[in-house]
Amino acid sequence: MLKGRDLLQRTIIHSSTGKSLGRITDLYLEPKQGIIKGIAVETVQDHSIKKLSWEKLHVDDEEFQLHDETIEDEVMIQNEELLEEQSQVLRIADLAGHKVTTENGKTLGEVGDIIFDPEQGSIIALEVSDGLFQDLLTGRLQLPWSDVVQCSAQTVTVSNNWQDAW
Repeated sequence: MLKGRDLLQRTIIHSSTGKSLGRITDLYLEPKQGIIKGIAVETVQDHSIKKLSWEKLHVDDEEFQLHDETIEDEVMIQNEELLEEQSQVLRIADLAGHKVTTENGKTLGEVGDIIFDPEQGSIIALEVSDGLFQDLLTGRLQLPWSDVVQCSAQTVTVSNNWQDAW
């Protein structure tokens, strides 16, 4: 399992050429399906931000590789168009710091991160911060993604019957 912030600034390598394509700057999530749809990559050549579909990536020994035999720029442009079409896709940067509440309106804290399976791209849990002091004292809440009722750029709502994942 990895946390979203563990991916940020990691390098993407093209599997057939071994060339560095750039570094990861953001993740794109599909909250209803509970999956990572793609990543934003700052390219090595011109430092522009390109989007890649998660299906094109492979995690091997903590290294992220692009598996595609076509030209890197072509893959990035095609995948960028695919991600643009997904209206329900959220950036992890948009979620960080948003208030997490129960269906009854009780505030649990703020979104700190997500925990996901890098092989499948499935989101396992939502990490919730209750403030620095409380995080140090008791640790962060980790709510199973199945307890998330609504997740948008404005709000994250979890079931009234939520349980800490660990």
